[in-house]
Amino acid sequence: MRRTAWWLSLMLVLAAGSLAQAGGYGCGPGCAAGCGPAACAPQYQTVQKTIMVPTWVTQMQTVYVTQCVPEQRTKTVTVARQVPVTRQVTRAYTVMVPETRTRTEQYPVCRTVWQQQEQQYTVSVPYQETRQGVRNECQWVEATGTRTVMVPEVRTRTVSYTVCRPEYHEEAREYTVSVPYTETRQGVRQLCRMVPVTQTCSIRVDQGCWQTVPCEAPACGAGGCGNGGCGAGGCGSGGGCAPCQPCRRVWVPNYVEKQVSYTCYRPEQYEQPYEYQVTLCRPETRTATVRVCNMIPEQQTREVQYTVCVPQQQTYTYRRPNVVQVPFEYTVTLCRAETRTRTVQVPQTITETATREVPYTVCVPQQRTANYNVCEYQTVEEQRNVNYCVMVPQQVAKQVCNRVCQMVPRTITCQVPVCNYGGCGGGGCGAGGGGY
Repeated sequence: MRRTAWWLSLMLVLAAGSLAQAGGYGCGPGCAAGCGPAACAPQYQTVQKTIMVPTWVTQMQTVYVTQCVPEQRTKTVTVARQVPVTRQVTRAYTVMVPETRTRTEQYPVCRTVWQQQEQQYTVSVPYQETRQGVRNECQWVEATGTRTVMVPEVRTRTVSYTVCRPEYHEEAREYTVSVPYTETRQGVRQLCRMVPVTQTCSIRVDQGCWQTVPCEAPACGAGGCGNGGCGAGGCGSGGGCAPCQPCRRVWVPNYVEKQVSYTCYRPEQYEQPYEYQVTLCRPETRTATVRVCNMIPEQQTREVQYTVCVPQQQTYTYRRPNVVQVPFEYTVTLCRAETRTRTVQVPQTITETATREVPYTVCVPQQRTANYNVCEYQTVEEQRNVNYCVMVPQQVAKQVCNRVCQMVPRTITCQVPVCNYGGCGGGGCGAGGGGY
């Protein structure tokens, strides 16, 4: 909208300048001093003008945008690597070595001393005594008895049983197998190819030219031709006002729509016939001779022995006990108590102090040295090639739809005043002459 208003204001300014230039000169220097306003009135003529009218149109415009494209690059970097290094180091250390020593120590010793002492004691003195008694004695007597016992007896019986006897015979049987075979088939697959297509687009080309047009104001004095601007006496006092009409060169645009052809590639799907092989299986019936076994049952007999227990009466002789009372004499040993005196040895414990050599072990520190390997890490720098990805900006042309304002030429008909330079006789227009 701002651009449209600017173009309209520019067109209004140009139209006002053209009207001012057409009517600013009034009558020419040949006008008499007594010519009236009717003689010096401006004359109009009908002319056709071409003006530029702003019009909004939508067109495809090529715009360059910046896009970042990933790009693989290689750079050399310094990498620090830890390298193990083994070196031999001598270290002094202290060990505790056991050492056997002897010391003298005193210890208490308990010694037993025996002393004689009179002691009374009581003893049992045995003596024998004869007594009369009765005792039971057992005597075995022979007796006869009868008992029933089970005596095993082996018997025989006939048992029938059934056995199956195998019988083989040849038999033809049919079976079905799947036989593979290869079959060629026709197929159609979809492929894509890029087809060049020629298209046209409209572009606007400015085929304008430079033109000479009069300026907006004459080159007279500040008072103008009709107000004594050129000389003190005006146009009729010897200071005539020559028609000064300066010009300037302006560029008149002429936008022309032009069709331009360009070629682009468009993907196109097409079908392509091809042959392929498939493996199928068809059933096939075959006949084979197999050996069949039939089990035929047969009845057979056999003799089986079994054992049964038969009761049987037996007579046996046994001994049974018989208790008889028998008188007898027996001697009994008895004891009576007697007090006696005796001399006994009584032990007494005496504690004495004795000395002895006691070995003991102590640990004595000794300084020793040993060699051992120490692993240290040294930093080694090396050069390596590292791949990294960077985003590189690139200018890419894109077709965008843009709404622009174009100046479209239009022919119009208008009335333009014409300046008359030779009317009304000699001398210019007086002070009361007509001017525009």
